[in-house]
Amino acid sequence: MADHPKQTTVKQHTVPRCYLRGFADADQNFYSFNKLYKKAKPASVGQSAQSSYFYDFDPSTLQNPNDDPQWAEKTLSALETRFKVVLDSFIDEARVGEVSVDTARCMAQFVAIQWLRTRGARDALMEIDTKQNQEFVDQWYTQNYPDMKPGKFTLGPGYEQALHAELMFDYDHVIGIAKRFWNLLWVVGRNRTEHPFYTSDEPVAGRRNPVIDETSQPVPLGVGLEYAFPLNSEFALVMLDRRMFSGLLPYERKTMEFGPEGVERYNALQVMKSTQYVFCLKGDFDLAERLCNAHPVFCDPYRDRAQVDLTLDQDGIGSVSVELPD
Repeated sequence: MADHPKQTTVKQHTVPRCYLRGFADADQNFYSFNKLYKKAKPASVGQSAQSSYFYDFDPSTLQNPNDDPQWAEKTLSALETRFKVVLDSFIDEARVGEVSVDTARCMAQFVAIQWLRTRGARDALMEIDTKQNQEFVDQWYTQNYPDMKPGKFTLGPGYEQALHAELMFDYDHVIGIAKRFWNLLWVVGRNRTEHPFYTSDEPVAGRRNPVIDETSQPVPLGVGLEYAFPLNSEFALVMLDRRMFSGLLPYERKTMEFGPEGVERYNALQVMKSTQYVFCLKGDFDLAERLCNAHPVFCDPYRDRAQVDLTLDQDGIGSVSVELPD
């Protein structure tokens, strides 16, 4: 979109500034590690995890020409005001030793929103959508016009922003994700080691730990899940599958000390799951550089994020299988 006559917010943050300040000094400065180039440099909160006009609607997608193309950005900004209150309360309670149910439930909604609002989330959404539509086109041509080269599915102006906003502001969808996070085992890790917690441009980072089922029975969905959301340089919210991590049940919503191994475990998760940038109070990126050298595929911000398989029946009705990489 070349023309923005009515817009005032150019740099739109995919990770809130009020959150990033927890990893910065009093002047809102920290260090940023670029995985693509394996380089670290001083950075500021205001210049990090942002992109010009990222959430803006293309005028062609607005039903009413007088609608505000920055509605999504302004709505997220309003939500961030509430998020700051919840974040501060969560950290204050964690510092005492236990987070209340009410504060944790509120946090679950903001974890879901943060999970959805990033560039990585949009890229995964668009990859799934594009692959799904292209697979449908390919199979439709194969069944109906086998001698013709299939057409290519292309995106219209503003398609990405509109589809992303539809996902972020679908209340039932957001609450559904929040409930899935809430149903995990919540533990707060406290870091008093010499290495601060990392955060990144994808701060809600997850993985599925390998599960060996010696009975050869299918492993239930969700077994082995582990998510981490660093809250500041000292505290991190960890959300775990209750079956695999049942030994931590006595620590539910409680704070436990993380030693060097625990801090490295969750800093490594930020490195591996971020799109391109990792942030830290100190220029302490030996771990990040080591992981990037060992796993270069995770350093490509344009890496594939999903595999989509589509099967059409004779009536052109398809079943879709989507697999997201670990």
